[in-house]
Amino acid sequence: MGLPEVRRGLLAAVGGVIRLQRQVPFKAAAEIALTGEPVTAQRAYELGLVNRFAPEGRGVRPGAAGLAR
Repeated sequence: MGLPEVRRGLLAAVGGVIRLQRQVPFKAAAEIALTGEPVTAQRAYELGLVNRFAPEGRGVRPGAAGLAR
């Protein structure tokens, strides 16, 4: 996850920066927005960007189906 536009000299103008600053602490949002470095699944979880993630190698369908039930 991340804002790859920054690494290409572009502005993430579709709303990613605005939504990001509302979801995570300012310093974390600034780092993500200014560096363009990808955020690992673990870090995204710690920041509250994701609620859960699938175990490696199992894919997302089993977890999504369980959540839907």
